[in-house]
Order: sequence, then structure tokens, then C-alpha cells
Amino acid sequence: MNENDNHNPIENLVPPTSKEVDQAWENVISRIRIHEREKRRKKIFKYSIAASAAVILMIGSLVGYHTFFKPDIYLAEQSNSSIKLSDGTMVTLFKGARLTVEKSFPSDTREVQLQGDALFEVAKSKEHPFIVHGLNYETKVLGTVFKVMQDGSTFKVDLFDGQVAIKKANTKEEYFLTPNKTFNNYGKPDVAAITPLKEHTVTMDPYKAHDSMIRLSFSECSIKNAIEVVEKTYHVKVEYPAQYADRKISLDNVNVSPAAILGTISAHLDLKLNIYDTTYRLEK
Repeated sequence: MNENDNHNPIENLVPPTSKEVDQAWENVISRIRIHEREKRRKKIFKYSIAASAAVILMIGSLVGYHTFFKPDIYLAEQSNSSIKLSDGTMVTLFKGARLTVEKSFPSDTREVQLQGDALFEVAKSKEHPFIVHGLNYETKVLGTVFKVMQDGSTFKVDLFDGQVAIKKANTKEEYFLTPNKTFNNYGKPDVAAITPLKEHTVTMDPYKAHDSMIRLSFSECSIKNAIEVVEKTYHVKVEYPAQYADRKISLDNVNVSPAAILGTISAHLDLKLNIYDTTYRLEK
């Protein structure tokens, strides 16, 4: 047996130099970095695909919303604007007005939202009422010509043709207008007045009802507000003790003279009504 056969081969290995060790570590680190970059690239690609899909879906949703769901909005910014709705209704928006029409229009009920003033010539339809939602009020018609005016808390409707029903939001009471009548709340939520379209130009007989129907409705209304509405409606001056200004009154009078309605108010306050020409005094 050759004595060299007893030698351990490991003993014949030459240890790597420090340069070779450094090079080996650099190779290992380089491979690790390449592997990490590849993982990041795949992850970024995967996220990019997902993000692109999300963007496409969002764009599609926006397009679908604008096409099928977003309401149509009409503005009269600098001057009056005329609009013809899909049911044939003609709307004149006065300067500053805004009309919102849902994509579902016209449906079983033709409904629009109005801010500001507008004139409506509603296409007739017995089956499909037309409703204008305004300033805490809604005006319901089947086919007619009317004008809605809104200023602050004031809500007013002038009716030229047909018939409309006006209802305050979240209430059941309706006020019906016939041609050449005006509905006005005089800026007071507890008041409803129906008067002739044109203001009176002659002095009224204090004891006779006017030829045209006048309806005044007060619901827990202060005496101050009620008296103010009577003055505006009949073009008279009313005097009463100041201490009664905040007292409340509820009444609904149709086609009565100024003396009759003021007589009701004076009786409610346990006062006497005296008339001096066009001045009405509620006195103790």
C-alpha cells in the first residue's frame, strides 16, 4: 500500500484568499439583489394591472353615472333661458334660476327641482302629474301655465291657465288655484294667501267680499304677521295694541271682507273693531 494513500485529501486543500472570499460574497449579494428586483418588478406589474383595472372600472362607472343617473341641471346665469323638457313642457328660467331634472323624467310622476323663479307651460297629461319642488313648497299640476317666484323665505305662484295644487313640504294641507289667482306666503311659514292675480286698484267696501275669491289661512300665526298679511291683501291700514303682537291665531277664511276677517281677529283678542275710512282699529 502506498503511504500516500493514508493522507486526508482535505489536508491538501488550499484555503481561499481574502480576495476570493470577498468576490464570492459579492456574487451572492448580487444574486440576492437580482432576485429582489425581479420580485419587486413582478409585484409592481401585478399592482399596475390591478390599478389599471380599477381606473377603467371607475371611468366606466363615472361615464355610466353621468349617462344614466346624474340629473340634468339647467342654469340661467346671465339672462333668461328657455328649455324644452322631454315631455314637451316649456320652461323659462329667469336670471339666476336653476332647474334640476332627474334622468328618470318623465316617469309616472313628472318631478323637477327649482331654485329661483321660472315660468312653466306644462304639457297636458291626465295620467302623469307634473310637480315643481321649490322653497319648502311643491306645486302640482296636470297641464297648465304658471309662474313660480322664490326669494328668501317667500314663495309665490301666479296661475294663468289651468289649475294647480300647492302644498307645503311635510304637510297635508293643499291650496288650489284657479286661473288669474296668486298664492303667496309673504315670507312667513305659517301663512297662506290666495288673491286675484292683479292687485286691487280700487278701494274695497269694508263690509263686502270681493268678487274674486280671496283665501287667507293662518296656522298658529302671530297677530303681527296676520295683520301684516291682511294689510297687504286688502290694501288697508290696521292698528292694534302692541302687547298683542306675539299672540297666536289659527283661521282659514275664504272670500270674506276685510271687516269680517279683522272682526274674527279682534274677537279672538277680545277687542272691538272700529273702522275709520281705510283704517281699521282693534281697540279695548
